[in-house]
Amino acid sequence: MTARTSDANEVYRETVHESGRTLTIDIKSEAEAGWRLRILGGSGHFTEWTDFFPSRETALREARKAIHLEGFDAFYRDPDMPDFNQLGRP
Repeated sequence: MTARTSDANEVYRETVHESGRTLTIDIKSEAEAGWRLRILGGSGHFTEWTDFFPSRETALREARKAIHLEGFDAFYRDPDMPDFNQLGRP
């Protein structure tokens, strides 16, 4: 299920739900720089793209593609914490 909202302040948010978890796609206009993309996951973690996008639609396509390719777990895991599977644990 996906819920979408937007307002006159040039902000677009979309929530994506999977297995009881929620990701929020946050796209914001940064004046002449373009559109900034951020995906908010669990425990206050977020992933922010360093490049700006030329349109809201382009940023949204990139967010959906990243969620599809990387999966929900990629946006819930703290990137500074080691992945136990990579440490040889079962």
